[in-house]
Amino acid sequence: MPAQKRKRDSVTTPAAKPGQEVDEGQGTGDSSSKPVDASEVIQPPFTVEYLKNVDAKPNRRRTKSGTSIDDYTTPKIEASVSKFDKPVAYTILPGSGWEGMRKYKNFVVGNNTFGIHDFIYVNHSEAKHGALIPDEDEHHFWIARVLEVRAVDPQHVYLRVYWMYWPSELPTGRMSYHGKNELVASNHMEIIDAMTVSELASVEHYEETDESAPMVGLYWRQTFDFVTQKLSPLRRQCICNEFHNPDKLLIHCSSEVCNKWLHEDCIIKDALDRFHSRPMASNASRATTTDDDTIHVNETDTINVTPAAAKKKKGRSRKSDTGPKPWEGQLEASVETKGDDENKDITGKLIIVDSRGEEPKTLEEDLICPLCHQPLKPS
Repeated sequence: MPAQKRKRDSVTTPAAKPGQEVDEGQGTGDSSSKPVDASEVIQPPFTVEYLKNVDAKPNRRRTKSGTSIDDYTTPKIEASVSKFDKPVAYTILPGSGWEGMRKYKNFVVGNNTFGIHDFIYVNHSEAKHGALIPDEDEHHFWIARVLEVRAVDPQHVYLRVYWMYWPSELPTGRMSYHGKNELVASNHMEIIDAMTVSELASVEHYEETDESAPMVGLYWRQTFDFVTQKLSPLRRQCICNEFHNPDKLLIHCSSEVCNKWLHEDCIIKDALDRFHSRPMASNASRATTTDDDTIHVNETDTINVTPAAAKKKKGRSRKSDTGPKPWEGQLEASVETKGDDENKDITGKLIIVDSRGEEPKTLEEDLICPLCHQPLKPS
């Protein structure tokens, strides 16, 4: 099947340095340095075609005059991205042009050297002219992993890459479990010009085996199969049995009965449900009752109430029309933590802001597991 082009229509290129040579002794393709105007677009003359298997024949293509084009590379296999997807069989056309170039282990853009399996930032039109990664939102760049480097000369260096997807680029769009710095690895293969590379990207693989590990910087844990258009499964957690957003806390209940990892949001929701169901405390002194059926309010006035013998007969009670209202907009809570983002630990306390009275009140409650109802111990 022909490869569908990812939306990479506006790839900016740095200016080439005339007269630069490839250092064949080091096996390094030397490209260029600084990005030029975003309107300058590079369209590499190579196309990747996916095959059902390595023995399958590529689709025949014809020129406008009807002449058949059979200039393909020998079908090859690229390793799978993870255990959830299969190796990809592919071919490249024009094959004579691709296989006629020399292979390199590394390539140089400006003062930066890149190699096979490196993650790279790739320029496109949303990135400002001459932008550097620290000064620009990295979401304005594409990110890819280098699989192969080939070159004719320093002005014609090409990279075969697997694209990394920002969650917003997926067919499903960004989901609630996707973190801000999360990427999705894919087997979407394309050929790009090395002059579109901006900088080296640092991307970690988060395998979800250590729930307490903090995720700092770019990372990926899920894969997208470009051929089947399917996402790999993720681990489900908590009482809600949903995926975890690494930007939020995942808290462990160490109770022998439970031993579960819980979402911060689920703990907060359960706590506020319980808190909201309690009678609301007032600023006045708490009322006290005596055995003589008289209520003493602030030790001033007294009110005679109906004696127990004269109360209404027992019967089916009606549901109260004055039940607790939803707490959204009235109660807020956060899990108290200590340490920085890389080493964040819970204190075992929940901070609640109650805005139901005239003045907001801040209260402290123990963190309680919504499953076993035992206190969650500090980490």
